[in-house]
Amino acid sequence: MTPKRLSEGNKADDSSGSREDLTETSLSIQQSQNGAVDNYFGFEHVEETVKEVEEIGNSKLRNKLNPPKLLILYGSQTGTGEEVAERLGREGFHYGFDPYLTPMDNFNTEKLPESEIVCFIASTTGQGEEPDNMKTFWKFLLKKSLASDILSGVNFTVLGLGDSSYTKFNFVAKKLYKRLLHLGAKPLTELFLADDQHDLGPDAVIDQWIPKLWSQIIPRYNGSLLTPSNSQQLLPKFSLLKEFKGHLNITPHPVSKCMLIGNKRMTTEDHFQDVRLISIDLTGSNLEYKPGDVLMIQPSNSNENIEEFFNIFSHLEKYRQEKFYITPNTSWASIPHELAQLYPQPWTLNQVVKVFFDLQSTPKRYFFELLSEFTTSEIEREKLKEFSTPEGQQDLYSYCQRPKRNVLEVLQDFPYAAQNIPLDYLFHLIRPIKRRAFSIASSMKALKQEAQILVGVVNYQTKLKKPRLGLCSNWLANLSPGVEIPVWIERGSFHFPSPQQKRAVIMVGPGTGCAPFRSFISERIGTFNNLTLVFGCRFEAKDFYFQEEWKMYENDQKLTLIPAFSRNNPDESRVYVQHKIEENGELLWDLIENHAGVIFIAGNAKRMPIDVSDAFISVFRKNGSLNPELYMKHLVKADRYQTEVW
Repeated sequence: MTPKRLSEGNKADDSSGSREDLTETSLSIQQSQNGAVDNYFGFEHVEETVKEVEEIGNSKLRNKLNPPKLLILYGSQTGTGEEVAERLGREGFHYGFDPYLTPMDNFNTEKLPESEIVCFIASTTGQGEEPDNMKTFWKFLLKKSLASDILSGVNFTVLGLGDSSYTKFNFVAKKLYKRLLHLGAKPLTELFLADDQHDLGPDAVIDQWIPKLWSQIIPRYNGSLLTPSNSQQLLPKFSLLKEFKGHLNITPHPVSKCMLIGNKRMTTEDHFQDVRLISIDLTGSNLEYKPGDVLMIQPSNSNENIEEFFNIFSHLEKYRQEKFYITPNTSWASIPHELAQLYPQPWTLNQVVKVFFDLQSTPKRYFFELLSEFTTSEIEREKLKEFSTPEGQQDLYSYCQRPKRNVLEVLQDFPYAAQNIPLDYLFHLIRPIKRRAFSIASSMKALKQEAQILVGVVNYQTKLKKPRLGLCSNWLANLSPGVEIPVWIERGSFHFPSPQQKRAVIMVGPGTGCAPFRSFISERIGTFNNLTLVFGCRFEAKDFYFQEEWKMYENDQKLTLIPAFSRNNPDESRVYVQHKIEENGELLWDLIENHAGVIFIAGNAKRMPIDVSDAFISVFRKNGSLNPELYMKHLVKADRYQTEVW
């Protein structure tokens, strides 16, 4: 795969952006999309006639060769599905297809029966629910009026994105695959289900799905797979323009800049982990929330990492304060809506590095594949190529994923490649900073125009010398009250019962998992007769969050508190929330069986959800259920056993 505008003669010290090898295609796309173009960023002014290219347009330009259409529909809540769709679209273009990417809800469903090949990427959120940008599309598929053969002309594949720590693992992808079959569509591949909990993350399955898909699709048009030398060249995702006379379409987004008014450490100074209670003033933002909702935050890179970026890309230092516009070259390239609204264009390069590039992310396979195209070192190229092959994935895992090596550290290890990357290709190489989600730990009923979140500051050691730092948590921990930060509210996955339902509520929240339950308890205290909280931490004296509140409610007989302190006594065996569940099994069984109890689990996604589920099944078995596993399935199906883990 050769980048479209990377010439063979490029040297490490001449890729500062002052390149004059603009191809006709690249220039045409810039002009056709933007109406009028002047001073392409980092290039000499180019005098060209715009009229002909305006008439051709981006899609018609490629349609001169009549490339086959490739429809990619995704349902994505956090952006992972969109990333995968972009990767598939990029590879489709690489093989000569004309890819069209869009969220499922943005697609005209009337055209679905006419689509020959459709690639579905479906995430599962919360309690087995569709992502927000898939809900309308799914309702269409469920219409009883649809004929059983309406999709008989459609060939499809489905990739599911899920987390096996949730009970309804990849539930959305499974039901989508089944429904498409019922409507007559023909599968190109079996159903592929990616799992966040795998050592390699979703890529472990995605890297199997994509080659299998191409092996089924490409022979329909070419008879065999194309080789990279015969395939389409890669255009940059974006054009960077010094002047722009067109119109930038910005999709409205509910993001607001709100003031941080509190940043309190909730653990003692001698405790190994720093956990913060972050308080944010929502006054004037029109943001409202209810128990179970999530506060979304758009963080920025640290000043230290920004400086490190410009140390690595020293050839870009001279453009640091220059302003430019970013416009997409492809149908799958877009600036995240929240960033587009927060920071009106033009941007400076320094601003792009601060708010756009995720410098602390761990690179994926494609990063190394693209990087190999730019290095002038044969030794670097050989290693980068190896990392981008299926056979090199274990080595890549040991080098990158296991120690959590980040983008900047990888680029430091491949200096010849770093010094030869054109600025516009950095948008291909480094993914945007993702928004972060935090369960709200407060109640508007109690705090009015204030939202609080409980944040564990991520700081841990791997085999690398420098500690691994979470981008958002450390950014928040270092902010002082009075600073404005970008936030918005999204609906959470928990469906708490109303007081009128007269249900008992059992909440299991070890560590920061107690956050959504503090919101619910603060909002509904006194309106429920049976509220039970199973809370877990290491030490009663060091990390027992909201201890005074819980004990006050307990003393008022409004809350049953069951704490588990795993390290209180080093001479005793460790006690976790699952042990307390079994220890209090008779009480919990009574609440579930005789008071229509609903169980909520929140916290770390590793072992805790499985151990807690096993503990409840043990409780069911000991207290009368003849088939405890079936009883658990009944609770899950009835939304009486809900999990939210991270």
